[in-house]
Amino acid sequence: MNSRLKDSIPNPYIIRLFVFITLIITFFAYFPGLSGDFIFDDASNLRHIAVYNQYNGFDALIKYVLSNESGVLKRPISTLSFLLNSTTWPANAYYFKLTNIIIHLINGLLLYLVTCKLLIQLNFKANQIKYIALIHMSIWLLHPYFVSTTLYVVQRMSMFPALFVLIGIYLYLKARETVIKNQVWGIIYLILAVGLCTLLATLSKENGIILPILLLVIENILNKSNSKNKLNKNLKLIFLILPSLIITIAFIYKIPDFIENYNLREFSIVERLLTQPRVVMTYLFHLFAPNYLTESVYTDGFIVSTSLIQPLSTLLSILFVLTLIIFAIMKRKSSPLISLSILFFFTALIIESTVVPLEIYFEHRSYLPSLFIFLPLSVFLFNGIKYSKIYMIIISAIIFYLSLSTYLRSDLWGNNIKLITVTSLKFPESVRATNRRASILFSQGHTSIAIKLLDNAAQSHPNLTIKLNIIKLKCSIKQSIDRDFNDLLQSLKYQSVTKDDRNSLIAIFNLLSTSDCTKDSIMSYHKLVQAIKHNKGYNNPAIKSTLDFHEAYVLLKMGNYKQALKLFEGYLIEHSNFGDIIYASEEFMKLNQNQQALKLLESLQIQLTQNNHNKSKIKLLDKTQSLLEKIKQLNL
Repeated sequence: MNSRLKDSIPNPYIIRLFVFITLIITFFAYFPGLSGDFIFDDASNLRHIAVYNQYNGFDALIKYVLSNESGVLKRPISTLSFLLNSTTWPANAYYFKLTNIIIHLINGLLLYLVTCKLLIQLNFKANQIKYIALIHMSIWLLHPYFVSTTLYVVQRMSMFPALFVLIGIYLYLKARETVIKNQVWGIIYLILAVGLCTLLATLSKENGIILPILLLVIENILNKSNSKNKLNKNLKLIFLILPSLIITIAFIYKIPDFIENYNLREFSIVERLLTQPRVVMTYLFHLFAPNYLTESVYTDGFIVSTSLIQPLSTLLSILFVLTLIIFAIMKRKSSPLISLSILFFFTALIIESTVVPLEIYFEHRSYLPSLFIFLPLSVFLFNGIKYSKIYMIIISAIIFYLSLSTYLRSDLWGNNIKLITVTSLKFPESVRATNRRASILFSQGHTSIAIKLLDNAAQSHPNLTIKLNIIKLKCSIKQSIDRDFNDLLQSLKYQSVTKDDRNSLIAIFNLLSTSDCTKDSIMSYHKLVQAIKHNKGYNNPAIKSTLDFHEAYVLLKMGNYKQALKLFEGYLIEHSNFGDIIYASEEFMKLNQNQQALKLLESLQIQLTQNNHNKSKIKLLDKTQSLLEKIKQLNL
């Protein structure tokens, strides 16, 4: 580019070459991250791939999709896409991450095409549009903040909605161009944009349902700015206003259900609403002050706002967000791109940053909202070229910095141990990062260092998982845990158990049932079970399922066989975890309680015979029958 750029018609082949080069640079910037393993909740979401192999034909696909627990609608498009990378579990993370990178590249290309269409609608000159779109695509595509979305395998669930939203926007803009000349084709494009793309985006992840509202925002801004084309009032009403109204009403209708689910969280709906303006400001900060090292998936250290002034940044963030939104609404006509970037950003966060009881903060939630956040900057940088060639250097420097930052961050993501270690050191407020680092140290044989790390963390973090992990590590090296165990029991009186504590809790139960960690491990096991049963967190389905099994199992260990059998039978009916019942039956048999085992196996057999076409259930049924025959032989 040079000073004559503003007056020249871009050579389409040159532009395509630059687009291709940007895609190649992006791929190589992400390439180091391909060597990384699964992280955080990747495994817990992807392990359902194993269900696919338990069935045959189309039934395998249905059962696999229904096994997904990520969302109300099961996110079938995202879920099924994982089968493209592997139909068995465990699997290699490499191809999952490679597919995510390809999706990110496709999204970047779609963003380029959508930006071109949008600038045409806003009457930009033909010799400007493709250059601006190229700058815009490059900044978004190469931004390091999106590494934690792209290389975080299960966040394909965030990338697919962005893909279908971009396609939807493109088709909507195509409809605006077409409808005056050919109303039939214009309506077809609108049906595809609003109907099909919204459906596909929603079936990828629930926040995709806001596509009609996003289109309505764009339509309003384009109308205010006297764009080239317009939708007539009837089409706008049918395809934009009514769907947006239906979605809004449905969202409001669901609010009581959302509020009810806050009993599974450690914060209230008011605290979440107070905190989200600070969360949004954090997103904006990282987007406009890119850094290769951020919290990544370990964002649990984000401080929750308890009032307008606790912390003070709560009030300041609320005022700033309101100012931005009001400014964007007022400037729709004079500064349409600025209005678009702001209003699109906040509208796209309606679901994940308001009343839905999600965790407070995750970086991947900014992926879709940020699609147009850099468009005003791209126009500013391009327009600056006609005044000074220094803007060419600035654009090149920005692209170079973003590329380097993304490469460095991808390189960090390519080594899970290094990523966790560096993140926990930089962000010690993250309990998850600290626990994962301690787990790594323990696996490397540095048990004393791991215990010291957790002991220090426990001083500043009243977190149950830390306390559980301290007990687990000390027990593994035969250190006394009496004081730590009593401290844990006291904490359970006022701290809620969460699903994040589940794995550590199971590890403690297993230790207490098999080793002498305390003066009376079985009695400690029983006390811990009872303490959690009276804890608020017991209402969490994941915790309840775990505890119901261990409540029965500890009674078995204590010799209360009749009560244990009764609880196991209740567990079978309520949770249908057949493998656990097989295990419990075998434990009864080891203790020569064959009659108890027989009754439990007979109950299990009745459950299994009701639906035995599942490969896994057939194996369980065979195992059950084998144990029943063994018991009968013992009785003889």
